[in-house]
Amino acid sequence: MGTINLKSSKLAIASIAAYAAMLGPTNAAYAATESANGEAAIVQPLTLIKRDDLNMGTIIPGVSADVVTLNVNGSRSSGGNVSLIGANHQVARFAGQGSLGQLVIISIDPSTNLTGPGPNMLMNNFQFGPDNSVPGTYLPLGVGGNIVLLDPSGVYGFVVGADLAVGAGQPGGTYSGTFTVTADYL
Repeated sequence: MGTINLKSSKLAIASIAAYAAMLGPTNAAYAATESANGEAAIVQPLTLIKRDDLNMGTIIPGVSADVVTLNVNGSRSSGGNVSLIGANHQVARFAGQGSLGQLVIISIDPSTNLTGPGPNMLMNNFQFGPDNSVPGTYLPLGVGGNIVLLDPSGVYGFVVGADLAVGAGQPGGTYSGTFTVTADYL
């Protein structure tokens, strides 16, 4: 029978343990779970539904007052006295249904105040434009929200942008307000 050299066996085991420690912890399996909401927009005849709220996005006020414009194409601009941060802004989206050839008059409140921790901010100069994410089509008639429905389904969609007057040194926080959109089916 052979002899076992305990000193060299202990040294070998210690070397293996040191090498394993240098490699770090073993890669364990991890799982991450996240939830999401599901939504559906159901449009019924002679109705109007809101699909998305208008969000002017994140704004850093300047030492001078300024106006932030959210255009119906989704772009945002200012006069240069505020900083526009990120891309979390979005136009309001609406959808409705009438019938082929029907005249629909869309009207929007002329202005509203956004209230929050500081002075109110005036939101006005609401703009109206087509929502290309809705398959229906319409023909705009002149300036404003007079449209004639061209899609046989009578489904249509539109977006709303606006101007926001931001005060000089406007205090930080969340500001909110409401505006009314009306669809008159003639």
